[in-house]
Order: sequence, then structure tokens, then C-alpha cells
Amino acid sequence: MGYLVCGNWIGWSSPATYLMKHNKTELDVTNYGMMIAMYDLGNLISPIPCGFLLGLLGRKLTICVIGPLNMIAWTAILVWPSRLDVLYAARLFAGLAKGMTLCSIPIYVGEIAEVKLRGTVLSMFPISLALGMIGIQSIGQVLDYQQLNMLGLSFSTVFTVLFLFMPESPYYLMQKNRRDQAEKSLRRIRAKGDVTDELEMIEKTVAKQMQSKATYGELFMNKSNRKAFVITAGACVFQRLSGISPVSIS
Repeated sequence: MGYLVCGNWIGWSSPATYLMKHNKTELDVTNYGMMIAMYDLGNLISPIPCGFLLGLLGRKLTICVIGPLNMIAWTAILVWPSRLDVLYAARLFAGLAKGMTLCSIPIYVGEIAEVKLRGTVLSMFPISLALGMIGIQSIGQVLDYQQLNMLGLSFSTVFTVLFLFMPESPYYLMQKNRRDQAEKSLRRIRAKGDVTDELEMIEKTVAKQMQSKATYGELFMNKSNRKAFVITAGACVFQRLSGISPVSIS
């Protein structure tokens, strides 16, 4: 559902800018462009700090920050719908939440999902993103500006409340030498009593990871890592240069 909320923010720009112009909001083209771009700025700066938070605070607590960030953003544009500084700040907060979503939720889901279902579950993320974007763009045709923002706030609120009941990742708990809590979390996730084999597998995996900690320097020092980085970064750069952002928000 976190990806659905991200899709809401991406799709929000198209109906929102039309509704603001229709309501004669005094914003010029540059203001609209900056407001929309603040979302990608937030998305740019939050993943690296989020990576540190995942290790420091845990998967659950880090993801619990995402909901309030989105809720603050939606509430701000509901209360001050035409203030330029508020629109900028709200989009920045939403962008921070998006960067954290893309960084943290795949890790969390990958750690709690069963191996045989992991690929299927992770493949649902881009589908959820597209559904959130298309859904709010479609519904936005029949709502006014405040109703549109209320809809976005409702999705963020539901995500925030529901995630409070999710367990912490057993992998993170094992990393912190909290084996009993990891076992309890895994039993809750799997809804079965005997998780001994899987718990031992998690323990071995975590021990192996702790023994061979990677650094950012290895990303560029190792030839195969450099190649993978160039391919991935290049694909993302050319995706943006091809105009995906203007197409998706308009």
C-alpha cells in the first residue's frame, strides 16, 4: 500500500494543477513546475539516510516514519491549498517519503516473505504504483481540489494505521542478537508453531552477512560491481531523459 500512496502523489499533479488553475490560484508556470519538481528532489535525497535508519532503528520503525510524512504533506495542502511555500514543502515531504518507500519496503517484504513467494510479491510493487497513479488521475476528474487531497490523505492514514500492527523483520532482530524476538516475529508472520528450520537458515544468512560487510568503496573497486552500477544507473538516467516524469504527471 506504500507504493499505492507513492502512485497517488505522482498522479496527483495532473488533476491538481488543472483544479488549481480552474480555481484561479495565482501560480505561474514556473511555480507549478517547481512544485512538481520538489517531489523528485525529496526522492533524490532520502534513500541514503534511509539506508542508515534501516540498520539503526529497524525495518518497522523506519517504515512507520513514511506514513506520517505523507500525512503531514496531505494535511498541509488541505489547510493551505494555495500557499506556494506550503506546496513546495508538502511535495518535498512526499518526495522524502517516496524515497524511503522505494528503499525500505522491498527490503522488509523480501525479508518476511517466503522464498517461493518472494518474487511474486515484489513484482506487485510497480503494479501498485501504477494503480495509485492511474486511480487518482481518473477519480480526480470528478472531484474538487479539496476532495482530491482528502482522498490522498485517507490512503496515507490507512497505510499508517495498518502498518503499526506489522511485526519487525526477523532478519533485523537476528542481526541485533535478539533471537527469541526473531523467533516470535517469524511465528507470527508464518502463522505456524514450528519455524526452527527457517530460523536456523536466517541465523546462518545473517552470520554470513555480518562476516562480509560490504562498503560503498567496493561498489566502484570491483569490476563486476562497477558494471552492474553503470547498467542500473544508466537505465534510470535514460529513463528520466526519455521523458517519463512529464508523461506520468501530465
